[in-house]
Amino acid sequence: MANHQRDSRKEDYWRRHLQSWSRSALSVRDYCARHQLSEASFYAWRRLLAERDRETLVAPRLEPTPPLFVPLHLPVAPAPLELLLPDGLVVRVPGGFDADTLRRLVETLRGPAC
Repeated sequence: MANHQRDSRKEDYWRRHLQSWSRSALSVRDYCARHQLSEASFYAWRRLLAERDRETLVAPRLEPTPPLFVPLHLPVAPAPLELLLPDGLVVRVPGGFDADTLRRLVETLRGPAC
């Protein structure tokens, strides 16, 4: 059976019977007789499915599953500024400005002190 291609319907059929048998108080012989199953097939499928279950538990994952969500870090751009000077002049300064240059600009716009 191990060399044949897997038939999911057969596997499901035998898994249901194995679960039903394990919940019953019947021996394998009595269960198979009641459900008209071959004892040899019952034992073969029980062994095969146990091996498949062990392989599933023990098999190493070759490739990790990619995460569903990836953290995204966006750079925070400094907020732009808008200066309204007493004489009505508006100075718009983009984010990331140089503070010393802005200070000199404001001083220049104010003009010499009287």
